[in-house]
Amino acid sequence: MTRPFLRKVYIRCREGHPDNPNMFAAYDGFRQLGVETASFEGFGDIGTLSDLGPEVALSGFVGDVLAALKQLGKPSPPNIDYPDELRPWMGREVWRSTLGKIRRTVDPVFFKPVEEKLFTGFVWRSPDGDRMRVATLRDDVDVWVSECVDFVSEYRCFVNGGKIVGCRLYDGDWSRAPDRKVVESAVAAYRSSPQAYSIDFGVTSDGRTLLVEVNDAYALGAYGLPSVLYANMVEARWSELML
Repeated sequence: MTRPFLRKVYIRCREGHPDNPNMFAAYDGFRQLGVETASFEGFGDIGTLSDLGPEVALSGFVGDVLAALKQLGKPSPPNIDYPDELRPWMGREVWRSTLGKIRRTVDPVFFKPVEEKLFTGFVWRSPDGDRMRVATLRDDVDVWVSECVDFVSEYRCFVNGGKIVGCRLYDGDWSRAPDRKVVESAVAAYRSSPQAYSIDFGVTSDGRTLLVEVNDAYALGAYGLPSVLYANMVEARWSELML
């Protein structure tokens, strides 16, 4: 086990228990590492956590962590969904657009919000298809758009300190694993990466291994990664954000 530098971590809880499997992974991992854990029950509690700082972290939803950073006078990290260095691994066109333009298109495209977790990305098949899923959002909402790809499996690879520490299936056929050399080459090329992050790869119906997206580790889906490895990633990214 890597010796932790944190002395305490606040975990988002509900009725005294970790709020979801990601929060439980953080709770269990930090406990195994000998780090004190404490709970906060909701977004409104963050302002009362007066000891947050380089040695006291917070593990929760995206909004929770961003609120904690703001309270500490730290900037919000930029979204890293599609890093420029990794475009050769995408295997499809990916571009920025707006929700208004998506609403007027008739061609199937996949799109997701630029703002973290504003809504879950999905395939837009026609102006009438799924409009209710984003009906309350303004036309000027920024989105990422990509050509549709037939992924038969999707895996999340976890990276800490430039090293791949785990890989977990989260959708599709478990037997269709990504090409290891493709994943390793992408990780090696991603020189502007944060200290800890996930890089998702999918295998297409014609056998290609393509980048799905990249996610920051400050509020990351664990997908069954061993809890100590998950806690190490949360800790590494928090430390970097405190610089």
